[in-house]
Amino acid sequence: MGRKNKNEGPAYGPFVFNVYKPKDVSSFDVVRHFKYHLPKGFGKIGHFGTLDPFAEGVLLIAIGNATKLTDLVHEGPKTYVAEGILGIHSNTGDLSENSESEAVDASHLESATLEELKNLLEKKFQGPYMQVPPQFSATKHEGRSLYEWARKGVFIKKDAVQREVISLEILNYEFPKVTFRAMVSSGTYIRTLFEDMAFELKTAGALKELKREAIGNVSCESSLVKEFWPERGVEIDVEKLATPFFTLLPYEKVQVPEGKLKLVLNGADVQCPYEDGQYWLFDEDRLLGQCHVLKGRLKINVRLIP
Repeated sequence: MGRKNKNEGPAYGPFVFNVYKPKDVSSFDVVRHFKYHLPKGFGKIGHFGTLDPFAEGVLLIAIGNATKLTDLVHEGPKTYVAEGILGIHSNTGDLSENSESEAVDASHLESATLEELKNLLEKKFQGPYMQVPPQFSATKHEGRSLYEWARKGVFIKKDAVQREVISLEILNYEFPKVTFRAMVSSGTYIRTLFEDMAFELKTAGALKELKREAIGNVSCESSLVKEFWPERGVEIDVEKLATPFFTLLPYEKVQVPEGKLKLVLNGADVQCPYEDGQYWLFDEDRLLGQCHVLKGRLKINVRLIP
């Protein structure tokens, strides 16, 4: 889908990259790396969901009009594996370098078994779940992130928001360490989930390790590790680095109704024979963008061509 632009030289995209964010690097640092090292002329750049600096795993970076797919990507679940420590309260919910923590009694759990924790926690937390966003988080208040307020000593408690824990599995328990995997709806904080799990066990808890294994169908197994990130001055095939749109959002493909191409690209809704739903829209073998159909009317949501 590359194109030429007389003013800007080569232009690439739109593309989405499945990037493996290392520990102790911010999501914005990764985005800045791609912005600096990708060939010039790709337009906008952004990511689909930040990861805390202490965390690692899947970070989706989009360029060009692919940045407009963010709402659709956020509709899908995210899968994490984490290790938490019982008997510790942290002001950030984790044990990262800048956190402040204190010990809390958890001696009653020393003799607990993996099976007991599974019975206590897995069914309890699966399903709809009311969660208060952590005070050190990207959640906004008056246009600024809560962590910006917190760093200035202003701690704001937001109202609980309904999230969903689609699945929860306690993988291992060796007091005080709990390892678990959770598939959750977008916007769910795993730090807070573990704090709530610890509270259910009548103690406190904080995350030591966090890895995002997947966003929807996009897995860390196919993520670009740092050695394969673009580097300025090194020739790369940008398209080969990108994740196929059909992997990112596995919608069916449909053809633009005959004679309606211009209308559709201009944003009009047109009659079509397709069932209601989300689709990838094609003109023969050319991907035009992402569209939806409602009551027999087709309308493009995200235009991916110039």
